[in-house]
Amino acid sequence: MASVTIKGVPEELLARLKHEAAGHRRSLNGEVLYRLEQSIAAPVPGGARRTAGPYPNDVHGRPLTVSECKDLDAEYWLRRVREIRDHLDMDATTEEIIAARDYGRK
Repeated sequence: MASVTIKGVPEELLARLKHEAAGHRRSLNGEVLYRLEQSIAAPVPGGARRTAGPYPNDVHGRPLTVSECKDLDAEYWLRRVREIRDHLDMDATTEEIIAARDYGRK
C-alpha cells in the first residue's frame, strides 16, 4: 500500500486530529484516512455523499467507508449474502459450500 507524508501540519490541526481520532477510537492514521475517504466520496442528490459500493449508512445517515464496513455486525453480512445467493442459479447447502471452500486446505 502506498504512503503519503504531510509536511507543515500546524500544531493546532494536529492536536484536533488526535483528539478526533481518540474520540472515534481510531489511530491518527485511521482518522486521516477516514477523513480523506469522506472528502472524495461521490456526491449524491440532496448534498449527501456516498462511497463506492453497496455499504450501509451510519446512525447519522452517512454512508460508511470501506474501512468501517469491516466492523459491521453479522446481520448486515447475512442479509448481503442472502441477497447475492438469491440471484445465483445454483442449489448448494451450507455444508457443500464449506466443503468446497476447505477442499485442498487440509
